[in-house]
Amino acid sequence: MNRVFLIFALLFLIGCSEGSDPVPEQNNEENTEPNDNKEFLINGLSCSVYFDEEGYSVKVSKDNKFLFEASEEIGKGSRQYIDLGEGRLRKIDVSNILIINALQYENTYYLLLDLKEDDVVEYWGIRKLYVMKDGRLNKKTLDSRSFLPTVMNLWFENSVHLFVPPYVYLEAVRTSYVLDYKLEFISNNCPIGSKALDLTHAIECKEHILSFYDIQSDNKLWSYKIELENKNFSIDSWDASYSPNNTILVTINITYITEEKEVLNFELDKNTGEIITPNQITQ
Repeated sequence: MNRVFLIFALLFLIGCSEGSDPVPEQNNEENTEPNDNKEFLINGLSCSVYFDEEGYSVKVSKDNKFLFEASEEIGKGSRQYIDLGEGRLRKIDVSNILIINALQYENTYYLLLDLKEDDVVEYWGIRKLYVMKDGRLNKKTLDSRSFLPTVMNLWFENSVHLFVPPYVYLEAVRTSYVLDYKLEFISNNCPIGSKALDLTHAIECKEHILSFYDIQSDNKLWSYKIELENKNFSIDSWDASYSPNNTILVTINITYITEEKEVLNFELDKNTGEIITPNQITQ
């Protein structure tokens, strides 16, 4: 009797299973479609990027106030070319737009874009530099291997320094340019890591040596070697400026191998590099 009951129970369960609705498969895949409309906040500037097959547009605003729009009819999938020199070209099928930097100096705004393929860490890409001043938008296309900057910083007053950091991209040409707000070149060989004293003069502190440059003529005017009794020290930070007497004031923060810290202060003649005020050491 028990055996008959078990057989009927088993048949009942099988019938229920065959008659029930199938459980739908669960789709755990996320939406990986790229979003071509993006928002960025860079140095207090809000940058809205719109990108489709028709072209791209970058709208820049600050504190909810619209400033300017940079746009071109270079759509998603458009083929562009980088001049490699000697008649060689490298194709770029544009599928991504990155903002390298956005900067403001008073009423002037700088925007540097990178039009590239999918790989965001790839060096190759078309650079687009825009400058908005007094309601007028200027543009420069950078599509030559000799000048594809990956960094843009403010230089002296209303100018910018564009360069490729050393040892980052092996395929890059080590270029370093200074341009004014009219996108005219001030220098095509400004030492990376130097500090601007005026639009055309810079000072560099490297390997315990101070060097003063005329960057417009690409000329090193003089050098001064920092010599201390204890030579085992490293430079933590430094700064330089003109004095009211048009001499050069340099402050250098150093750390000795003993971990003792000191501050060095120099005053140098702008024309010759000679020391005017001996080094004053402060703890």
